[in-house]
This record gives sequence, structure tokens and C-alpha cells, in this order.
Amino acid sequence: MSLYLVISLPENSNPANQKLADSLSKNIADSDRLEISPGIAWMVSFNGQASELSKKINANGGGVGRCFIALLSDISGYGPTEISEWMASKNGEK
Repeated sequence: MSLYLVISLPENSNPANQKLADSLSKNIADSDRLEISPGIAWMVSFNGQASELSKKINANGGGVGRCFIALLSDISGYGPTEISEWMASKNGEK
């Protein structure tokens, strides 16, 4: 499986995107997504390309509002250990 970052791109002063959140909840298993910023950003484990993930969550053509999907291969920074632990679990690491 590949790991992706899905980010809502705000269209107004409120960056949260409920349509995108609902679509991810409906189409991606709980164990295959991690919300890292409520209503704004998620990490998603998905077996396919970014374009296929976009179609699965109805992001093509703005169906869930504006969003960006990027393949993750490496991360660095300071934040909750939950993020690196989730990534490690998806990569089969302990």
C-alpha cells in the first residue's frame, strides 16, 4: 500500500471541508486513514495511484471541494508520535 497526504484547500476563511471528511469516512476504512488536522488534512493508506484515490473519494472535478493528494515517501519534523507510529504500522515496521 502507498501512503498519501490528503489536504483540503480552503475556498473561504474556514479551511475545514466537511464534504471531504465525509467522503473519506465513507470510502476509506478507519484503519487506513489518520486525520492529522481536523477537517483539513489526513494521511491515507491506499493500494493504487493518487488519481485512483482521488476518484474513490470523489475528489475529481471538485466533487468534495478543493483538495490536494500527494504521495508520501518520507517525513521529517516535530509532532505527535501518533503520526510516525501510524506510518510505521502501514509500512509493516514495529
